[in-house]
Amino acid sequence: MNEIYRNGSSANIPPLKLTAPSMASVLEQLNVINGILFIPLSQKDLENLKAEVARRQQLQEANRNREKAEEPMATEPEPAGAPEDSASQPRAAKDPSSPSLQG
Repeated sequence: MNEIYRNGSSANIPPLKLTAPSMASVLEQLNVINGILFIPLSQKDLENLKAEVARRQQLQEANRNREKAEEPMATEPEPAGAPEDSASQPRAAKDPSSPSLQG
């Protein structure tokens, strides 16, 4: 800038020499800005990850099968004469505050 003021607008300023960034560095920077991080994994890490995913899928399938097996039991109606049936118990046996027990 000093040279321009001293010599007028005809001062010879060399152009800036900038190298263009590589495509890889641009993509890496954009990924970091957008919150995308790539974590390098070894072959052993990949195998462990695959095994873990397979194990979790098997557990989910086992849970689904167990739930499906339990559903018919939960929806079956209870027999009418079952001792758990609250309608078959007398009111005095169910409710201790019943007037028939007070006396």
